[in-house]
Amino acid sequence: MDYDDDTRSTAGDEASESSETESTSGRRTLLFHVHTHFSFDSWMSPELIVAFARQFKIDMVIVADHDDHRGAERCAELAGEDGPLFPLAAEYKSTSGDMIAMFLNEPIESRDPIGIIEETHAQGGLVALPHPFKYSNFDNEVFRRADIIEAFNARTSDRRNAKAVQIAQELGKPTLAGADAHLKRELDRALNEFEVPDDWDWKRVLTDASRTARVKKTTVRNIRTSAMISAVKRQRPLKLVKNIVRWVQASSTATP
Repeated sequence: MDYDDDTRSTAGDEASESSETESTSGRRTLLFHVHTHFSFDSWMSPELIVAFARQFKIDMVIVADHDDHRGAERCAELAGEDGPLFPLAAEYKSTSGDMIAMFLNEPIESRDPIGIIEETHAQGGLVALPHPFKYSNFDNEVFRRADIIEAFNARTSDRRNAKAVQIAQELGKPTLAGADAHLKRELDRALNEFEVPDDWDWKRVLTDASRTARVKKTTVRNIRTSAMISAVKRQRPLKLVKNIVRWVQASSTATP
């Protein structure tokens, strides 16, 4: 996989190519890794996310709030039968790092990484490892048993993203690009695109289809803004002041 500066392709994963004999195929789009106000570091509303997805004709959105499924659930309620799709999902903080469980029937109870994988698979769901080299310490067994690697995260350094690409290639794992959106202006930071037969379900698309991704890194100011939101929600005034200072510093050095 080669992630260029503008459009970064994940085509070339261990993916199935559409045969010329397939009757019909179509393009599908996925916005992966989005937070709502049910996360401690976001104020984004489900209504805003559904409206954004409809405006830009996105087929499915993975809302993955921190240890909370209510954001995904509320988005699904708002979207209704008209769509887009919002499968039940959450970003669970395991004892070794964050893990996104999706296509769930009910919330995950375990916080052991292998336990999260086993509970998710028992429900017919998929597990993705977001920013796997940021705040994480997964062992080889977790990488081996997870279904998907987030190979690009808009809030993660190029070095850590490159390590995620490398381990995905070594293990033959499919990859996704994650917006890790905590703010409205971050919703356009990553869009995954697939060209697949019409009769493929979404889980097969995510694990087997070739894909490309349009990505753009977020800014330091955006990261500091969500850190300020976290400080306000958690009532940590010193952290709030520290991040205000860092936001001002980032603003003074930002390119116009």
